[in-house]
Amino acid sequence: MILLDTNVLIAILRGNKKVAERFSRNLGDMAIPAMVVGELHFGAAKSRNPAKNRRLVQALLGALPVMHTTDAIMELFGEHKAVLASRGESVEDADVLIAATALAYDATLVTGNIRHFSRFEGLRIEDWNS
Repeated sequence: MILLDTNVLIAILRGNKKVAERFSRNLGDMAIPAMVVGELHFGAAKSRNPAKNRRLVQALLGALPVMHTTDAIMELFGEHKAVLASRGESVEDADVLIAATALAYDATLVTGNIRHFSRFEGLRIEDWNS
């Protein structure tokens, strides 16, 4: 299974052909973490054209299943946030939740932020821009 990070979906919405091609090749094996849904709605709401961008987000969300938060995901969230804190590293809660979702579902996270997510032990990550 492949989970898509917010920046990957934004690249698709903005017409990135390389990312869109990889997206098309993997249809049926992809999902979106619930936190990414919130980030997409936030981006649409604060954009210059909220109505248009909400429609784009809804269309995209209609094409992919959403992986909702579970107790197991929240347990992983707490464990990984604690590990990062013990190393003096700070990561936004949204990204910890996205990583925990991928780990809970044993999924590969596709993101444009490899360096950021590489701090999560055991998390498989890919960048479709490279």
